[in-house]
Amino acid sequence: MHLSEMLLERGQITDEQLAQARASANGQSVDEVLLKMGVVPEEALKSLAEDLGMRYVDLRDYTIDATLLARFPTSAIFRHTILPLEMRNGSVEVATGDPYDLEALDELSSMSGLQLRPVLARREDVLQLIKEHLGVGGDTINELIAREAEQ
Repeated sequence: MHLSEMLLERGQITDEQLAQARASANGQSVDEVLLKMGVVPEEALKSLAEDLGMRYVDLRDYTIDATLLARFPTSAIFRHTILPLEMRNGSVEVATGDPYDLEALDELSSMSGLQLRPVLARREDVLQLIKEHLGVGGDTINELIAREAEQ
C-alpha cells in the first residue's frame, strides 16, 4: 500500500490534498509530492521511516553541531532542505523531509567529501532549523534558486 492510500484511508489527508498532489506530480510519485507539500502527519512519517529502514528524528528540541554545519555549502542546504545533524559512526546524519531525494544526498556528499546517512524529520522542522542556524536570508536564496531553475 502506498503512503498516500494509507493516509487517505486513515483520514490523515483529504481527497482534495490527494488530488492536488496527483495534479502536481509531474513524474514524481504522489507520496513524494505529499511529503513536499508538508501534509503528512508525524505518525505517518514515523511509519514511513520504519518502512524505509530509516530513523525518524524529532527536531523540535534538537541541538545542531555548528562546526559540522559549516562544512556544508549553505546554498545546497537551502536548495534541498536537508540539514546535517551530527557525525555518527563515521558518517554524517542529515535530516530530510523527503527520503526520496537521493540527488540531494549525492550532491551534499560529493561537495563535503563525507558519507551521509539520511534520517527522516518533519519538513517544517528542518526548514525552521535551517533558518535559525543559517539565517532568514535563506528565503532569498530559495527564491533565487527557483528563478534560476525556471530559466
